[in-house]
Order: sequence, then structure tokens, then C-alpha cells
Amino acid sequence: MRWFLTAALVAGAVLFAMASSASAQGIVSKPIDTNQLIVQPADATTTILGGTFRYISRVAAGMVDSNGYVKTFNSIFGRTTEPKATTQAGYSPLPLPGSYSSSNYQSSISPAMPRYQTYGQTPK
Repeated sequence: MRWFLTAALVAGAVLFAMASSASAQGIVSKPIDTNQLIVQPADATTTILGGTFRYISRVAAGMVDSNGYVKTFNSIFGRTTEPKATTQAGYSPLPLPGSYSSSNYQSSISPAMPRYQTYGQTPK
């Protein structure tokens, strides 16, 4: 039993010594250079693919919108959006506060952050 405990302690000490002597490599931070040969073709490819997909989706949407069956279906089962409210709710509806041009002006009074003061000292 004593031999087993001694062997376990020695093995643990060896593992601890090996783990503590290992050091990580220094971390070097390099910014990505966008002028490299890999980055520029990737940007060009995404620009070309994005433009192609945008064109294809607009053509498909135009074909669907011009279809007579789709127009009929939308006129029967479609719903219209509610118009935006121009007055406040209540017995005497007033115009919305945002409808006044004076409500769009920024205030020249800006609140100052509170400063603390200790007794007998002036604030910094």
C-alpha cells in the first residue's frame, strides 16, 4: 500500500512539473490587410453575387405582381393597412404632438451631470 501511494505521489509530481514547465507561445496580433490577394477577390465575388441575386429577385417579383391570378387573389383575400392616426384618442381629440413643427427643434438647454462634493472641499 505504501509503495502504491509513493508511486502515485511521484507520478503526480512528474505530471505537475511537466504541466508547469510548458509555456504558451506569445500571442501576436496582426490586423487584416485588405490589399491581399485573398480579400479583394472575395469582396468582388460578393458584390457580383449580391447584384445578380437582387436582379433575379426583382424580375421574379415583377412577374408575380403582373400575373392576373395573383392580382385577383390579392384583391379578394388581401388586407389593407390602417391609415396612420393624425389625432390623439379621447373625447376632444387633439393633433399628435409630433405634427407641430416646433416639436422638432432641439432644446438648447442640456442637463449637466451631477457633481459630488465632500464637506470642506470644492468640487473638481
